[in-house]
Amino acid sequence: MTADVGIYTRCDSNYFPGLIALLNSLRRAGHSYPVYLVDTGLTASQLDIIASLGDLHVTRPQFGQYTLDSSKSTRYNTTVFAGLEITLPEHEVIVHLDADAVVLDSLEPLIQAAFEHGFAATGEIPPSNMKTHFWGMPEITGRALRDVTREEQIAAHAAITARFGPLDEETITFNSGIWATRRHYYLNRMRPVLEFIKDYHREIWGLEQAMLNIAAFYANPYEPFREVGSRFNSRAEYSYFNEHFGTSGYRIASPRLLTNLETARLDPGMKVRLNGVGGTLAVLHFVWKPKPWEEPSTLSEVWEFFADTTPGWRDAAAAKGA
Repeated sequence: MTADVGIYTRCDSNYFPGLIALLNSLRRAGHSYPVYLVDTGLTASQLDIIASLGDLHVTRPQFGQYTLDSSKSTRYNTTVFAGLEITLPEHEVIVHLDADAVVLDSLEPLIQAAFEHGFAATGEIPPSNMKTHFWGMPEITGRALRDVTREEQIAAHAAITARFGPLDEETITFNSGIWATRRHYYLNRMRPVLEFIKDYHREIWGLEQAMLNIAAFYANPYEPFREVGSRFNSRAEYSYFNEHFGTSGYRIASPRLLTNLETARLDPGMKVRLNGVGGTLAVLHFVWKPKPWEEPSTLSEVWEFFADTTPGWRDAAAAKGA
């Protein structure tokens, strides 16, 4: 299919090294879609480098009304909520890509799924459900909100379900790092839910990912999202699954790099190929910490390959944004 497509991502100065790799990977994979960058704290020098990489449109939404539970503060900051405040660009289909991902192949199946259904994404591995996203999972990992009481969560849940109806807590949820949506589907069916539940963002354990899942559920309770498979959102490693759920002996292996990167550096037309859960990967997502630019980690050489396509990015990465 041929659809009018725009890509959006968000980034602060901490994720600038990932953004450089993402933008370079899009170009190498043959994508020429316009990119809409939600700037959540980049420096002037970082923005100068980004501007040299293609057709980028920068916006700076206000998201100061959000607060973060102290249980999340070591891994997140309030920039995770910035995407809830954006004005979607005027394109038929919008593709969202986290700035810690790299694109390796065509996004057409993801775009097609969004065009047909309205919202397309990849389910979490291991499978997660709405119950976990709303309440947390203290019984498995000990993770729970610290600053919000269970009673406050119950009150928020009651307000949301009173407004929109029952919330099926067994519904399988998607990872919000990579997804695509038909613009009018999002604006007409998901955005009204998000506008309401923003007032309860402190009480929802799973941050903006949970909020997007709630909105997708109420937009279509029978099929909240069209599943496109893990090749469109493959983790670099599945250590979280293997640590908490691997006692049975079943473990998920990291994707396998099939391309000689030294050879690929000499041939700009050569695609970087990885094989993992779901087959040949279209998107590799560096979920969890450490990020590959923070310290060497699984497949960090893939991130570095794409980042180093842009000379001088390391000097700009040393600066911190507002």
